[in-house]
Amino acid sequence: MIHKYNIYNGIINLLLNICINIKTLPKYLNKIKKKQKIIYILQKKSKIDLLILKKQCYKQKLPDPTESIKINNKKIPRCIFINNTNNKFLFYIKNKKNIELINKYIKLEKKNFNLNFKILPILIFIGRKPKYKKNKNYKNKNITKTIKIIKKILQIIWIGKETFIIFSKEISLKNISLKNISKRLLIKKLIYKINTNFNKQKFATIGPNIIKRNKLFKKILKSKTIKKKINKEIKKKNKKQKKIKSFTLSIIKEIATNFSYEMIRIVNRIMKIIWNKTFDKIIINGNKKICKLAYKGNKIIYLPCHKSHIDYLILSYAIYHQGLSIPYIAAGTNLNFWPIGYLFRKLGAFFIRRTFIGNKLYSIIFKEYLIKLIKRGHSIEYFIEGSRSRTGYLLKPKTGILTITIKSLLKNINKPIILVPIYINYDHIMEVKTYTKEMSGHLKKNENILQILKGIKNIKNMKNFGNSYINFGEPLNLIKYLNKNVKEWKQNLNFSKSKNPNWLIPTAKNIANNIMNRINAAVAANSTNLCAIILLSVKKYQINKIKMIEQIKCYIKLFKTVPYSKYFTFPKESAKKILNKAIKTNKFRLKKNKNCDLITLNENINILNYYKNNIQHIFIIPSLIIKIIQKYKKIKKKEIIDKINIIYPILKNEFYLYLNKKKINKFIIYIIKEFINQKLIIQKKLIIYINKKRNNQTKILSTHINDILKKYITIISILKLKPNINTIDLYNKSKILINYQNKNKKINKFKLYNKQTLLSSLKTLKEIGYIKNKKYKEKIKNTYNLLNKLIKKKINL
Repeated sequence: MIHKYNIYNGIINLLLNICINIKTLPKYLNKIKKKQKIIYILQKKSKIDLLILKKQCYKQKLPDPTESIKINNKKIPRCIFINNTNNKFLFYIKNKKNIELINKYIKLEKKNFNLNFKILPILIFIGRKPKYKKNKNYKNKNITKTIKIIKKILQIIWIGKETFIIFSKEISLKNISLKNISKRLLIKKLIYKINTNFNKQKFATIGPNIIKRNKLFKKILKSKTIKKKINKEIKKKNKKQKKIKSFTLSIIKEIATNFSYEMIRIVNRIMKIIWNKTFDKIIINGNKKICKLAYKGNKIIYLPCHKSHIDYLILSYAIYHQGLSIPYIAAGTNLNFWPIGYLFRKLGAFFIRRTFIGNKLYSIIFKEYLIKLIKRGHSIEYFIEGSRSRTGYLLKPKTGILTITIKSLLKNINKPIILVPIYINYDHIMEVKTYTKEMSGHLKKNENILQILKGIKNIKNMKNFGNSYINFGEPLNLIKYLNKNVKEWKQNLNFSKSKNPNWLIPTAKNIANNIMNRINAAVAANSTNLCAIILLSVKKYQINKIKMIEQIKCYIKLFKTVPYSKYFTFPKESAKKILNKAIKTNKFRLKKNKNCDLITLNENINILNYYKNNIQHIFIIPSLIIKIIQKYKKIKKKEIIDKINIIYPILKNEFYLYLNKKKINKFIIYIIKEFINQKLIIQKKLIIYINKKRNNQTKILSTHINDILKKYITIISILKLKPNINTIDLYNKSKILINYQNKNKKINKFKLYNKQTLLSSLKTLKEIGYIKNKKYKEKIKNTYNLLNKLIKKKINL
């Protein structure tokens, strides 16, 4: 018998060594003190799980879970197994042994005060395949222990390389033993709480059970809203019910995902090879907070900015490797072509048309499908900008899917919805050359298989993609936001009216802008961005290497002392290393001269302008401070604050600056203090002026905002003269003026004078009331006077 047991153990250990690759989550495991008395709690009794844990504990230098704890010549098991059941009372009855066991530990602690038992709950996954939802009548009684073991062994062989272990935070038994309440009741509650947390962690890691596509289609077709719409369509178009139903089904099929765990596994391995070849690193920040929120049972909606088609794959890859379930992604129908459409569906993509206008049936079906996904607890990902940014700035948000998300909350508030803003950045963006062509007037080419093959070829040839950056920003709890800002929202719970509540659309817009502010607050500034913004601010786009390094040093010091936000990241290397890294991307060139080394462009100005625009918003306030001090020569701190506050509402709205009116003044004071510390400016008593010894650095810094101010002085000067002008005429007049003024000058019109950015500026002015608003006459005048002082640009109207 012992011989058979040893053979079995030997086979299992051999399989574990060959087939298992363990990833441990979270990464704060190192904080656990190794020498203390640790008790492991696992959800189910499994010999294989125990051996997997033993293997990982050996690596982490934690106590062996298969060995007993010895106290006063007594042996007590180190592992406790919880049997999972949904029934509270059955749960308590089944776990009498566990209650007695934990009670023993508590009694031992009371006798030996030096003992300090720590409970460590552990959840083990061999693969992360979601189960298919079974029928309610389905009962699986005939599975014997032998079949279970064979199943587990096959599971190890097939998906053992994707084994995850989640170590929860340790729980001190002393806290329980010191309480005066009944120990048994406390232990019951503790076991129930641990078990509930296990279920939440499972849900966050694997996701909900999957409903088969056909069943989901039937459910959508049976929903009241779809039935009503089908009946209306039958009456309107005098068509047979079968035809309308088959047409409805074809729309559902066009939208719906066809999730496949096996495809996830295959693509995950392929992506690992591609990312290792393409990028030096994928740098992820702010992920711990999101994991904690997911483990608490919240529904997670990921809202990233959109720079490249790679965003779809790299974000899902990053989320999957953080131990969270793959989100279902809203993708544009432009990607719904063979084989990309087929592949993306298998990876969790569902497809959305650019517009719902003129197709109410499509709109209702899409809403119903998305609400079903959110209700079931699937994490969702959609690009709030609607399409990829061609300029490097964030685009104005689209609120359609966000409105549906809020509606899903009104229909079901059993779990909070968390909106997670994400900033994605790259040292090199694959499509940037295409973007510059499009912005220069070339027609956008529709995505097709040939374009994809060209992209793959470019990846093979390109060796300097550098790093990819994924920053998770400040999450927004949708229920908390509505409780604070829309007090009447609960009156519309479970609403079934065709019309939306009055507060829904304006609230969706406010939330969208809030999310955009949070995305920009989580900006990841990289070496390419920093070198691009410096080089495009100097004459002839070339600078002395030493001066370039000094300028980078100045910015790094500023970021360290006065970070743009707590979610903002920047390179931590030395200025010299940052410059060398940027040169390696082939966007900059080191030109060696006899007198000095020069840094110059190696790429088209328009391409570098894209990278500059990614981070321009973090330089708006520092640049504006220096510009004001330069132009006014001698000025007080309060006067600087007042002047910035004149133009700040415009800048905040267009560039999604996250600081509100209350916080901006403090931020300005901190920057001024840092500039004084860096000796860029001098303060004598209350007067501030530029330090002439640091003229080179202040000149470059003040130039970062020039293009923005030039654009606005043009628009505001027209508004000052013609306050009743409409948006279309204002756009045409501004465009003519810009072209006329740049006709005989070597100014790069692409910088801020393309159609997209000009329309964005006009939309900003309209939103904050500058256009066709008699009340804003005085504001327009004050804004014009400030801009005129800062730019001194003659406008011939």
